[in-house]
Amino acid sequence: MNAEELLKEVEEKYGITSMEVLTIYSRNFYSKPDEIKFYMEKIPELTAEDIFNTVDSLKNPNPSSKFVWEINQVTMFDIDGNIKSEPKDWIAFGKNWYDKRELVKKED
Repeated sequence: MNAEELLKEVEEKYGITSMEVLTIYSRNFYSKPDEIKFYMEKIPELTAEDIFNTVDSLKNPNPSSKFVWEINQVTMFDIDGNIKSEPKDWIAFGKNWYDKRELVKKED
């Protein structure tokens, strides 16, 4: 399913506009709307529910949920202490986190 179809399904099922979804993702995952659509299309198993759950978790954080803090915990270092990845390199859909760099490498 392409990104436009996924966003339309989110809008129909959950009443959240595509622009709102893309704005929330942009603010939280350091990406422009076109980049977010690109990442969505690189994940074949992605569902409208995954997108909604992420947006809902960001809009209405549950104090007992770790999700909101996870983005701050994805900075990874190599054995020498050099940064291998940082929060700007990651995006979440549902309960899964994806390395944007790996998604860019994926072939259709």
